[in-house]
Amino acid sequence: MTFFLPITLDFDIITVQNPINFNPYKQDKLAYILHKISSIPASNKNLDIVDGFVPLYSKALQEVVGNYKQYLDYAIAVGIIERTKSYEIGGHSKSCRFTAQYQGKLIPYTATDFSLIQNLRLYQKRQEKTVIKHDYLTNWFNPKLKIDYKKVVGFLEEEWQLKNDNKNLWDMDASRQKFKSPYLQQLCSKLAAEYITRGEYNLKIDDNVHRFHSNLTNMRGLVRNALTYDGQNLVAVDIKNSQPYFSTLLLDENFWKVNSDSKKDLFRKKSYSNVDPQVSCSSCQRNSKAFKTNKILKLENIKHNIKQTSIIMLGENMAALTNKGLKEDKNRFVDLVAAGALYEYLETAFKRDLNMLNVTRNTAKIAVLQAFFSDNRFIGTKQAAPKKLFSKLFPSVYKVYAAIKRKDKTLLAILLQNIESHFIVEVIARRIAKEYPKLPIFTIHDSIVTTVGNEQLVIDIMNDELTKGVGKAPKLKLEYWNPELIDDYLNDLKVRAGVRSA
Repeated sequence: MTFFLPITLDFDIITVQNPINFNPYKQDKLAYILHKISSIPASNKNLDIVDGFVPLYSKALQEVVGNYKQYLDYAIAVGIIERTKSYEIGGHSKSCRFTAQYQGKLIPYTATDFSLIQNLRLYQKRQEKTVIKHDYLTNWFNPKLKIDYKKVVGFLEEEWQLKNDNKNLWDMDASRQKFKSPYLQQLCSKLAAEYITRGEYNLKIDDNVHRFHSNLTNMRGLVRNALTYDGQNLVAVDIKNSQPYFSTLLLDENFWKVNSDSKKDLFRKKSYSNVDPQVSCSSCQRNSKAFKTNKILKLENIKHNIKQTSIIMLGENMAALTNKGLKEDKNRFVDLVAAGALYEYLETAFKRDLNMLNVTRNTAKIAVLQAFFSDNRFIGTKQAAPKKLFSKLFPSVYKVYAAIKRKDKTLLAILLQNIESHFIVEVIARRIAKEYPKLPIFTIHDSIVTTVGNEQLVIDIMNDELTKGVGKAPKLKLEYWNPELIDDYLNDLKVRAGVRSA
């Protein structure tokens, strides 16, 4: 069992200078807990990590190391790590980070403790059970999936040196409006490359929004350019503006209606006619008996953990809102989303109504994220001007989203991610696998990845299933993964740093 720890960490010296004051003590268990500070960000890039502090969840730690608190307290007392003072809501986690002395290069550490390895294997088996019915996705995580490890490590070293000396080069996290930590970027990217090289793919489906997670979903987008499958470059077919697109379903009161027989005919076996049979991959033969979906999606057709009483209440609210004559702005919103023009429309409105002359498309995107995912009370703050304008331009749309978030501000995000994973994982990827069983596919939340040359197959099926299921055709974009893009990014960074001329 391999962990990754700071190169400056020497357990022998630390324990001699700071004798262990609790029993039982196993060095491998301390190593595991410290490894989690490195590995958690690499396995969940959506974590809100503030100042490098990584949330450690007590339940997950206790499943593997029963007396984990004693190990944490020791690591803090001897200066290996430091932690925040307050618990998260519910007291389930505290956030920790390595102290400055240990923020550097990571090296492998091999654990041999029998009880620890047994506990970790049990934990891994529980994860494996979540994807047991998704072999059409898991089968492609095999030795043919490779990453140019040498290129990635070399790039990360150069990038770190440039950014460490110049904060103006740091990347901005647009959704959180803060700079990304170059240290965490390097750490997470290197670990992701290590895992792929070692054949450790960390596959699971979470039980909250039912997303399929892997080392690819958690990998930094730029680093994915170093990936290949069976020697072939890869291409991602991505749904543009996926969250606004899927949110249009929530504006239809029929989405919320409950019918006892709705699930039994959601899928049906039938030959498919809307995909060009002449379009095929060189190694794939189309299976003419693949399933097709049957109708526009409803909430009860997807996996979710929302209480039935909440669904009924929300359905009644949606019906009341849509029957108040506030349909004009809803139709305008849906048309803008379907045309892929929502952000441009908002950009113009910000310049016109808020005198925000330097506004960009990215600013408009942030406004949509505010309207979708921020607490309803946020609209009363000074920073909420874009959200207020959104509510003015699309009053009925805003009221629907606010109603969904009334009792739980996370519910809208959860709903949209459940819808996304339903289409991508349960419908589109499953259908591709049935029609073209030899076609390599991977999923990254709102996109399907395949080998270059086979993207049209994926485009056709995505277009067909999303148009039927959402009621509007999606806007799709292609992202070709090419190692030269890493070189281009690094060269641009050097120009900005002043170490190379343009």
